[in-house]
Amino acid sequence: MFKKTVTFFVVILGLIVLAYGYFHYQSKLKSISENNITKTTIKGSVLNSQMVSSSSSIATSNISKFDKNLPTTVQEGLKKAAAENKPFVLTLFVKSNSTLADTLKKSILSAYGDGSWTVNVINYNQETSADLVNSSLLSQVSQTQPDLILYEAPLFNDNLNNIIDGSIQNEESILSTLSKTGATLMVEPSAPIYNGIVYPTQETSLKQAVTGKYKYVDTWSAFPASNSVEMKNLTVNDGNFYTLNDAGDKVWSGYLNQLFISK
Repeated sequence: MFKKTVTFFVVILGLIVLAYGYFHYQSKLKSISENNITKTTIKGSVLNSQMVSSSSSIATSNISKFDKNLPTTVQEGLKKAAAENKPFVLTLFVKSNSTLADTLKKSILSAYGDGSWTVNVINYNQETSADLVNSSLLSQVSQTQPDLILYEAPLFNDNLNNIIDGSIQNEESILSTLSKTGATLMVEPSAPIYNGIVYPTQETSLKQAVTGKYKYVDTWSAFPASNSVEMKNLTVNDGNFYTLNDAGDKVWSGYLNQLFISK
């Protein structure tokens, strides 16, 4: 009887030991598995972080490479937009010339990369500065929520309509309205012509009025002297004036491209 009792307890004790060993083994396996999962997750997290950082670094590198000719406020805005992973908004408020606008838009997006800029184009046609003062086009510009506005002053249209004395006052009113968007403003004159007389004085007046307040985009400086043969070769006679031909547009476009995309 005593031997049977001892044998029974030995068997029970053995079973307890085996059970404890089994559960201890399973517990270690679970712990090792969880550690491996944690390490894998952490490793993946670090990898994703590095990928985002690398992508952001590339975008910033492109911006720093190309924005050197732009105002400081634009350079800072571009970097801020890139850091927030959103596009920088440029609105071109210019006289209708699809070639110039399309060329500039494509050049910017190609250089900086898709998603870095949003480029809007709002055109006027024969409107003078007086027409634009109360035009709904100003509201359209505002609705684009621009970070930067490139505005082409309609000096040529003013000249055609004999709006000389009031032209600058109108431009100041237009720029005051556009400045309420909070965007950086860059102002360019309308295209130069060959052998102009009154028109060049209007451009000089605009330049003087804008300088110190807004960024003046001196596109005329890219052209030969107004009365030179070289300038005449960049124009075509429209019956009243010698206005820019395709070659002249290419000079104008080249200046803008260099402004937005420094090389």
